[in-house]
Amino acid sequence: RMIPAKGSLAALRAATAAHEERRAADARAIEAAALARAEAERAAASELNAAARALSDFEQELTQARQNFTLRVAVCDTLQLD
Repeated sequence: RMIPAKGSLAALRAATAAHEERRAADARAIEAAALARAEAERAAASELNAAARALSDFEQELTQARQNFTLRVAVCDTLQLD
């Protein structure tokens, strides 16, 4: 392969092509990084949603347990009064 003479049109074209390829590679890297960040954010949001659902389920179970306990206390109090 021949190396174009410095300052020649062929050298300028080669340099321009190399520069455009670097810019295209940079653009691809930036896009890939943005996609990776978006995927990481989606995964984090999904984990937070799952944790929120689990917490909500636990709160419902705790509320039910409190209601059952209150009912049992009332039943025991009623039985002791008789």
